[in-house]
Amino acid sequence: EDNIEKIVSVPNQESKLVVYFPTEKVTYLNFIIQGPFRTTPNRENIPLDDNQNEVIIEKIADLVAESIPIIKKLNLLSTNFLEVLPIDDKNCDEPIYSTIFNKVKEKLLSEDKLLPTNHGSYSDPNNSILARGKVLTKLLKTKDIKLLFDKSHWLDTNITADLTRELRDYIINELDVDEVNLENFCKNITEEFMKSKNDDWVIYFYSVLINKNTFFRE
Repeated sequence: EDNIEKIVSVPNQESKLVVYFPTEKVTYLNFIIQGPFRTTPNRENIPLDDNQNEVIIEKIADLVAESIPIIKKLNLLSTNFLEVLPIDDKNCDEPIYSTIFNKVKEKLLSEDKLLPTNHGSYSDPNNSILARGKVLTKLLKTKDIKLLFDKSHWLDTNITADLTRELRDYIINELDVDEVNLENFCKNITEEFMKSKNDDWVIYFYSVLINKNTFFRE
């Protein structure tokens, strides 16, 4: 499995379409795709308006999307793997890329639970939330985010603006997952919530606030 993870998780930058050998057609994907496409006479490109090529592109997009649950079953569906997928909408002017982009998005938006959480399981976008700062995942457990934000799972805390900005932006903008910071949390605190907490939790909570001195500026 370690060898498989190395193969599927390392992006292939500026990959070119392969029709039994590489063409000059850049796909902007992070992985190589190969198919029996019809090529131009010099075999450097493919006519995108060709019916056979359109069908092959659609089938390849289905294959990429359907591979995600298989990767999950192999215990290889990580944040690192998600970054290999087509998640940059700036490349959607390229028909091959955009077709796969849309199919992958459709699959991730399904109820198949394909987004890694911070406790080693998986969730779907409707039940997920991002934490802007790991301290939130220590303060708020599953029952807390359900009460305050009506969500069931924190997503993997490695998904951040600093570490994985493209993936984080994709999850927020394309999958409609909210990101919560400490200030958002404080604004959502209710009397019912505070009454459910013990003294140790309250002490820890105030120690976090004291370290965030921006909260006390006028």
